[in-house]
Amino acid sequence: MRSRFIVKFVITAFFAAAPFILSGCAAKKSPESLRALNAGKDIQFSKANEKEIIVKSGNGTVSVPQISGAITLDEAIAYALTHNLNAAVSKTEEEVQREMSTAAMMRMLPALIANVERSWKSRHVPSKSVNYTTGAESLAPSISSELETATESVELSWDLLDLAINVNRWKQSGDRVKIRALQLKRIKQNLAFEVTGAYLRAAVAKDAAKQAEKVIGYALQRQEIIDTQMEKGHIPKIDGLQSSIDIAELLIRLTRYSDEYKASKTELARLLGVAPTTPFELVDIDFASLPGQLIMSGEDMDREAMLSRPELFELDIEEQITSKDTEIAIMRMFPALTPFVRYQHDANKYLTRHDWFVSGLKLSWDMLSIPESYADQQTAAARERLVRKRRMNMAMAVLTQLRLAVIEYENYMRQVEQALELEKLRKDLAVEVHQQVETGRLKESTLLNADQLYIVAHHARLTAAARLLTARQRILNSMGRDWDAGGKKIVSTANDLEVALQ
Repeated sequence: MRSRFIVKFVITAFFAAAPFILSGCAAKKSPESLRALNAGKDIQFSKANEKEIIVKSGNGTVSVPQISGAITLDEAIAYALTHNLNAAVSKTEEEVQREMSTAAMMRMLPALIANVERSWKSRHVPSKSVNYTTGAESLAPSISSELETATESVELSWDLLDLAINVNRWKQSGDRVKIRALQLKRIKQNLAFEVTGAYLRAAVAKDAAKQAEKVIGYALQRQEIIDTQMEKGHIPKIDGLQSSIDIAELLIRLTRYSDEYKASKTELARLLGVAPTTPFELVDIDFASLPGQLIMSGEDMDREAMLSRPELFELDIEEQITSKDTEIAIMRMFPALTPFVRYQHDANKYLTRHDWFVSGLKLSWDMLSIPESYADQQTAAARERLVRKRRMNMAMAVLTQLRLAVIEYENYMRQVEQALELEKLRKDLAVEVHQQVETGRLKESTLLNADQLYIVAHHARLTAAARLLTARQRILNSMGRDWDAGGKKIVSTANDLEVALQ
């Protein structure tokens, strides 16, 4: 009998522990081998070409092809919003939070617990009864249970206090989903602004590089002429060497524009979520068509920012979450009331009935947990006050950011006017110098220097124009507008960027 019991015990223990034994014996990879395995996947992912997608915008729909050839600013923003890795991470976090909200909702269900027991005793346990009054033994030792026990039960219970707490936690989880959505919205707003700035910087560098290539080609031609004139003795060697030095210095200064274009494209590729080596070009932007004076009042801008910025919505919701923490802490101070109903079955052959129902009501109260719950309530109330302070601080920061964006916009408007005037003067001077060099009144170095200064002035004007367009986008970003959102115009004129926001 005892040996049979021991065998059953060993078999039962083995099958119960088998999953844990097998999982512990699984081979573990070293950090180096794991990184080597994932590195190949990461490189392959960064070089993968995405399929064409269609994105809705303020102008209708924008077809976003594979990143190749020339792309417009709208296409770049639309592609970044769907492929940028930071946005993808935030989107995944939102999906995780949604699943957590579903789990929180499921925790509100009542508990339905099924128990099945199979057990074996090593020997019978006889029992006898004793008369309570006389102390005399009334029966001989007897058994009322078998060596092998087989019982089943199903119990449905609902802790009403736990239900109330879980309802609040479910609402908190739903609020956290909203917070994740707001964070993703702000990430996309900032991403559209960053892509706009990077695209415009690259466009300026591209235009300057084209201008520089023309001057470089002309400089190389003049260098050949100077070399020939020095060989024939038509010009003094000192003048020829000085001209060669000027040309060499000019080439060094001008090649930085092409380097700047490559660097700007690399930064733009990072924002787009593609590999830095991905081949693509930019569609030229008409920097002559620029926005004008601000027509939206500061009060209207401030109000729109207060009603639109995702960060303020986020703090509003966070205050609700901390408020529910206070309610939960108060609820935990009360006793738990749990109604239940249970069906039970016992296969013991000595019983006259083998199944029955049990129903009842449980009341439990952990009174020593009340001080802890009170401390939690005070902590939650303090956090709620902290969130309100943070919201007021954020509101002030938003208004300050918007005001600085307006000041920046007005400043760049003046810079564009000044840079345009300087560029015009430099262009007129370069034309005059060209004529003087052709007639032999000025040296070649003077011509190349005038061309270089014109390119510098042209680049400064384009940079100021790009910064003006970026500043206008910064105002919209500070007001909390999405890239493809409509709304009231903020400037007196419109171009391709402004149209995308109407």
